[in-house]
Amino acid sequence: MIRKLKTTEDGWHYKIKKKIIDDHKDILKGVRNPDVGFDEADNVILRDRQTGKTFRTDTPINIYED
Repeated sequence: MIRKLKTTEDGWHYKIKKKIIDDHKDILKGVRNPDVGFDEADNVILRDRQTGKTFRTDTPINIYED
């Protein structure tokens, strides 16, 4: 993810991941610290680490490039 978004580890954890979570807070009600990934179309996917529930979005991951 760090290479794909052309950022650093700190940039990923403290800037980009927080922005992705904030942008999708409406679908993440009650989910704390989700895993963030992307699908074959390069859209953001969020996963609840406790339940394993996956939230697919139509948000392109590349809009978060650093």
